[in-house]
Amino acid sequence: MQTEFATRRSEQAARMAKKLNINDFKRVFNFSRHLDKPLFFFDLETCGFQRHSGIVEFAAIIVDAKNSQPIRALHTLVNPQQDIPFVAERVHHISNNMVIHAPHYGKLHTMFQNYFKNAIISGFNTRKYDVPVIYRNAINNGYDGLPETIQFCDVRDIWMSRHADGKGKLFDIGKILSIPDMEVPAHHALSDVYIAIQIMEVMIRDLEIWAPGKSSLESVVGQCSLFGDL
Repeated sequence: MQTEFATRRSEQAARMAKKLNINDFKRVFNFSRHLDKPLFFFDLETCGFQRHSGIVEFAAIIVDAKNSQPIRALHTLVNPQQDIPFVAERVHHISNNMVIHAPHYGKLHTMFQNYFKNAIISGFNTRKYDVPVIYRNAINNGYDGLPETIQFCDVRDIWMSRHADGKGKLFDIGKILSIPDMEVPAHHALSDVYIAIQIMEVMIRDLEIWAPGKSSLESVVGQCSLFGDL
């Protein structure tokens, strides 16, 4: 039964991946072209809420204006090599049995290193949570860590810079911006990335209003940050 649940989750991710169409993300595509770098939107589900928590699911949407496949998705369950507490399972519905045959962190480390060196890292709260989680997992698994400097353009950071007193949760922001497909399951890594990239698309459009006299792309670049020590 647990294997069936894992298969069902992967099938959900595959259906979401098929929905991706670069025509729905023209502004994000132009942002990638403007920066001459891919945008790596990603999300994790973990064993807990701390930065040292093990990873149980990873998903990403990559937008790369220079690639013949300008938008693509990645998804996998991950074996955290530690117990998944019930309090975490209750949030994301991933159990110990579902990840028994999943790859462990070591199978993903090289990919993370490559994208963190060569792409703009985005997603929702990735700067404060997801990347530090990856850093701790790298150290705990005997790796050297991550690149010293990572360039971020975090969706939540941009939103909060304009709405510091407002709501700062992914689904709340999605509803405020009338993002479609909000019926997708919460705390499914790929669905969360899918919503985050849609929010970015709308915010690039809206930055033309927030920052008159500047192009929306220049305004977004102004929200990007360099993040060194984790």
